[in-house]
Amino acid sequence: MNVPDNLVGLIIGKGGETIKGINRSSGAIVFIPKEMNPNNPQKRLVRITGEKNQIQDARKQIEEIVQKGKSNLAMKQAMESGFVNNFGGKDDQYTK
Repeated sequence: MNVPDNLVGLIIGKGGETIKGINRSSGAIVFIPKEMNPNNPQKRLVRITGEKNQIQDARKQIEEIVQKGKSNLAMKQAMESGFVNNFGGKDDQYTK
């Protein structure tokens, strides 16, 4: 499966703890090469081996991590650009 290169660190986790946890809980083996894909440097090919259900479980966990990472990245970019949600404000709208 391909994952965004800038989110690989989230899948690996500090000291490899996240990827080890995925391997433990799913029973699959997840391998992420250190080098980027020269044909598509924005994506990294993650290989998952194991039984079908193990692969599906590991893939689901990785997809959840990537989705959370994308959401957090989008929020960070919005905050850095000066857009924040004025929750509970007068019109509950975005302000800059």
